[in-house]
Amino acid sequence: MDTTKMVRRLAKQNEQKLSDKDIYLSADFKKYLSNYVESLLFRIRKKPKLNIIYDTTPNAHVAYTDNDSILLNAGNNISNFYNNPESRLIATIGITTHECAHILYMDFEGEKGVMEALKDGNITGEFAIEDDISDEIIETIKKKQFYPLFQQIYHHIANIFSDVHDEGKLSDEFHGFPEKSLVYSAEGMRMQSISLDSYVKKYEEQPNPLVALQIMYSCILQYARYREFIINDEDAIKEKEFYNKVVELKPTIELGCSTDDLYEKFSCINDCIYVLWEYIIATLQQDNEDENSDASSSQGGNGSGDGQQSSSSASNESSDNQNSDGQGNNNSSSDKSEPSGSDNKKEDNSQSSDSSGNKSENGGKEDDTKKNSSLDNISQDAIQNVMDALNEMSKGMNSETPDRDKTENNQSKSEENENTINNTTPMDDNTASNIAKNIMNQLKKNIANSQAENEVEMQIKQETDGVIKTIDMTSTHKNIPLHNIRELNVTDSDIREYNRIMGPLKGISKSMQKRMLAVLRDLKEGDVLKHRTFGSKLEARDAYRLDSKVFSKKKLPQDLPDMAICVLVDESGSMYGARIEAAKQATMLLHDFACGLNIPICILGHTEYGYFELHRYTEFESVNNKDKYRLAKITNRMNNRDGMGILIASELLSRRTEQVKLLIVISDGRPNGINYGGRSAIKDMQDIVKKYKKKGIQTFAAAIGNDKDVIKSIYGDGFLDISDLSKLPKAMVNLVKKRII
Repeated sequence: MDTTKMVRRLAKQNEQKLSDKDIYLSADFKKYLSNYVESLLFRIRKKPKLNIIYDTTPNAHVAYTDNDSILLNAGNNISNFYNNPESRLIATIGITTHECAHILYMDFEGEKGVMEALKDGNITGEFAIEDDISDEIIETIKKKQFYPLFQQIYHHIANIFSDVHDEGKLSDEFHGFPEKSLVYSAEGMRMQSISLDSYVKKYEEQPNPLVALQIMYSCILQYARYREFIINDEDAIKEKEFYNKVVELKPTIELGCSTDDLYEKFSCINDCIYVLWEYIIATLQQDNEDENSDASSSQGGNGSGDGQQSSSSASNESSDNQNSDGQGNNNSSSDKSEPSGSDNKKEDNSQSSDSSGNKSENGGKEDDTKKNSSLDNISQDAIQNVMDALNEMSKGMNSETPDRDKTENNQSKSEENENTINNTTPMDDNTASNIAKNIMNQLKKNIANSQAENEVEMQIKQETDGVIKTIDMTSTHKNIPLHNIRELNVTDSDIREYNRIMGPLKGISKSMQKRMLAVLRDLKEGDVLKHRTFGSKLEARDAYRLDSKVFSKKKLPQDLPDMAICVLVDESGSMYGARIEAAKQATMLLHDFACGLNIPICILGHTEYGYFELHRYTEFESVNNKDKYRLAKITNRMNNRDGMGILIASELLSRRTEQVKLLIVISDGRPNGINYGGRSAIKDMQDIVKKYKKKGIQTFAAAIGNDKDVIKSIYGDGFLDISDLSKLPKAMVNLVKKRII
């Protein structure tokens, strides 16, 4: 089997079939992205754990970091906004770049402390205007029932400010491809952001404090993220008072997005909440009035089973279907308070009220007392309705970093902002696209090649299974279940272990190869054999010798026979400690020696758990260069049914076409399986060795230290001493030389 050609052919076919999901969930992409992340975080020596999923469902999270790990959803809607694979890759990398920006520049502990303080009713920062409104906000924050609402608002706005700030800092530091990737992810997110048009239209048709609050909230978040409003008809919103309020907030928002000072950042958030407050109060009070009205109607016997919903229920339903009918979730009436942004304010000369619930001067302090009292009576349903409405507006464009209150439960969206990129000339699209194309092509080749290798591995396994099924097992081994195992995964730990063991043995391997090449060269070219008792020529110069070895003989050139080697390792429990370490050393040394001379070598391990377990570490036809690292997985396990192992290894070797076939058994010489041991087991092993010797299989046992006597009693003189590997080159070369000549 020419595995190289098979892999190449299959890889070419597989490359054409790869989907985004195949690419992004591959080990190759994870390795590339991990290296990319480490390159961005090199100065802080941070190596966060990277987890990649692929979820294309509409509400799936995009990305998340908790400062110690990064979760990336490579199937996110931001990347999938783009049609060509290169742009999708750039955007996906941009989302990861965004998370790295948080790790580099975000004060996770500081912001967590802010949210912890908020839970206790304490705010961080100050208000630009200290008056009754700011006092009211501070007092309301201290009320436990309002904590979830304030926590959500602070969280949303702080996230947006952090996104813009951290991306800008990263772009200043890195430029080039990282900066460009942020632009792509930002554009993919911006183009899918919720437009304000439907909410503006809804508000025009039925002025409603809830819709006014949603529009106001979106204006703040969108301007912070994009420095613009996502709306088709800007003139339709410019006439509204809430638009002008956000315009006045621009300097505050821009400062919040650029400052490095946590206190200053949350002072800016406080000022945003100050502007939002009248809309929040108006919405809470209207919801509360609607609930009370519905409850009163129900108690008064007016509920005739007509299917009407409570305000709380209607509000939630409307929040989920805002774009379906363009209607508000509550009807306006003259006795309901409206935000000051309303175009249809109602007037009452006797007792007017503005959107925040503040009474006119006629009410005075008494009215303020009533207002504060009314906040105590706000229901949790009303608060939840406001939270749902605000959360809906944040979904379309709000990028969430971990919830400072519940970090472990909050995965987040990660969306980018091209307007945060500084004035430095950015990388052009063609350059970025070419970089992405090169990355994508290399990923595809690697992934397709890995898939092809796995397919060829499966074919080899099937062939091995087929050979095993045809083996005429002795009565001792009949009906023993067999597990044929080939572990394809090679870990970094395996590579380190191999390098640790093989490092000091490289010199010995080179010596073995050099000795063997000299023997093979002499055989191929012919040689004069001197110091022989008999020969065709008397050597006068050796006449002084007393041992009569004074003759020489010319050896004619000959064709070199080809060779195959199989190594069988006993992985029983008794092979622990120094024995299994010696076995690893020997297998690695023999494998390196054989590969250096292009000799096919198969290394097997075996154990027994009530069933026979065969581990195939290296194959005669290696699919890739990873086989040697699998030798690090050799370990002591359970029992050992040596005869069955020798039988299978001998049969696999006998199917080879090479002229010289060597089986090397590494064992402590103590067969100990279930109903298998003692003299009967030893005789079984000896019978199998004799049987396959007739088929051209030369079997040798590798002895370790004190095990030599046991090994010799089983295998006779056919053994190698591997307790001192420095002596192995000479012994191994002599062993092979005898079999060739």
